[in-house]
Amino acid sequence: MQLIKESLDALGVKHKDGPSGEDERGEILRLRIGGYDKRRITFKGWIELENFRYAETDGSFCLMTRDVVSLNSLRISKSELTQY
Repeated sequence: MQLIKESLDALGVKHKDGPSGEDERGEILRLRIGGYDKRRITFKGWIELENFRYAETDGSFCLMTRDVVSLNSLRISKSELTQY
């Protein structure tokens, strides 16, 4: 999780630890994130990190979800889209 936090800092994304939870497979670590995208539109969301084991191989799933986005923030012109 420390590597993810360092990467978010380098990108200028604010983050803080969220409530961690557990399911039948183990612990799930959560981060609350927020910042601005390339269009200077605010975003907020979550990063969840879930460990797994398959065929004696350990790994992690990283799930990133964005909170509700207003439709006005999604309306961009074709010329603005080609800038990115």
